[in-house]
Amino acid sequence: MKKKITIKDIAELAGVSTATVSYVINNVGRINEETRKRILKIIEEVGYTPNVTARNLAKQKNNVIGILVSVFKDEKATVLTDNPFFIEFLASAHYKAVEHGYSILITDYSDKNNIKKLINSKAVSGLICLGKFDNKLFQTLKEAYVPIVLIDHDYVYDNFYYIYSDDKKGAYLATEYLIKRNHQKIGLICGEIKSSVIHQWRYEGFCKALNDYELEINKDYIFETNLNYRSGISLAEKILPLIGKVTAFFVISDIVTMGLIKGLSKYNVRVPDDLSIVSYDNLQSSKYFIPELTTVNQNIKLKAEMSIDLIVNHYHNSNASSNIFVLPVDIVEGNSVKII
Repeated sequence: MKKKITIKDIAELAGVSTATVSYVINNVGRINEETRKRILKIIEEVGYTPNVTARNLAKQKNNVIGILVSVFKDEKATVLTDNPFFIEFLASAHYKAVEHGYSILITDYSDKNNIKKLINSKAVSGLICLGKFDNKLFQTLKEAYVPIVLIDHDYVYDNFYYIYSDDKKGAYLATEYLIKRNHQKIGLICGEIKSSVIHQWRYEGFCKALNDYELEINKDYIFETNLNYRSGISLAEKILPLIGKVTAFFVISDIVTMGLIKGLSKYNVRVPDDLSIVSYDNLQSSKYFIPELTTVNQNIKLKAEMSIDLIVNHYHNSNASSNIFVLPVDIVEGNSVKII
């Protein structure tokens, strides 16, 4: 008896995932045209006939969008507890989902098996990943029959969507803003540079601005830290010996900046009188902080809304022209920078 050709066989012949084959069969998702044609040709050559019942089941989506947040190593806290960026993202995502008639389900990555069950049971119509995750998760999600959106994450697989801000440009603008106000000894406070493409891009933007204006990049003025309020407070003591040598810092996170200013106040170091700072994020709370922060607006609201739109449009045959989206950035002026 001749073996029945399955979607897995098609995927192996085409050298793609089963999810990619499913997208082509159902005419959804963003698939490279060359890949699409190759899969359709193989389907025709082997005489594959899709299982109508299975296809109908696959199309039975519900109106729930999952948002997966990463968990810290001790698994006692998620990114939601450490940075208001994620709370603002969730709020905007929620309102956008409601506009489309969807609701959101927030879960964390503490139970890896639960994520697999969530996807396989079709409990969600798509999944947005917030934070840093390991490759084991993405190996599981690679075969998912729902769209996956990664926010500010390193590139993993072609069948995922990726949303970023123009981080290199944002860092450049922040550094240039300080330079144009006569600051020449400028430091950087960032996340672990090698741990994330986002941190790498912001570091590169900072360095490019200094190079373009022929200013020194002093490694002693660069500090890598966790991006939370507590880290900002603890950094104050470390940068204290530089006050007077360094006149300004570019800090790649508003919440770190707030902690840093709080920490510096214990040593009677005032921003911007004694030290100027340009921050990054444009959190809502940055407008109410004293001093009001000069910060790079990375469009958190737009980032959240686009992630919802990508999932909703995925089911309406609105094939995106790309799977990578880079959002514009700009400087929002506050009172944390002094002209010298």
